[in-house]
Amino acid sequence: LKRHVSNFRARLDDFEIVVERIVASDDEVVGIWRLRTTHSMELWGLPPTGKPIEARNASMFRLKDGMLVDYEVFSDSLAVVRQLGAEIRFLHGSTPPARGATPALPYASAVGGHSPAEGSDP
Repeated sequence: LKRHVSNFRARLDDFEIVVERIVASDDEVVGIWRLRTTHSMELWGLPPTGKPIEARNASMFRLKDGMLVDYEVFSDSLAVVRQLGAEIRFLHGSTPPARGATPALPYASAVGGHSPAEGSDP
C-alpha cells in the first residue's frame, strides 16, 4: 500500500483522490474512489496530452489479526483511454461492442499501448 501511494506521488504532478464509499467486514475492506489528475506523463504508450483525466477505482484490503495481508486495486482504464481520445483496437478478431453496451474486453489496447502477447491469457 505504501508503495502504491508513493508511486502516485512520484509519477503524478497533481492528483486528487476522492473517496466515494467504504464497506468493511471483520477481515475485508473495499473502498470506491476516484483519481483526478492531468495526463502529464506517458501512459500505456500514449504521450502526455495535458488533458484532465479521472479514473474510478476500487481497492480491496484483506486483513488478518489486524494486519494488512492483501491489497488489490481495480481501475476503469478503458474510461481513461477514452478520455485521452485514443483509438481503441480490438484484437484477435473481436469486434467493438455496440454503442452504450457494456464492453467485455479480454483483448483490447489503445493505439501505441501494450497488448497481450499472441496466444497469451488476458
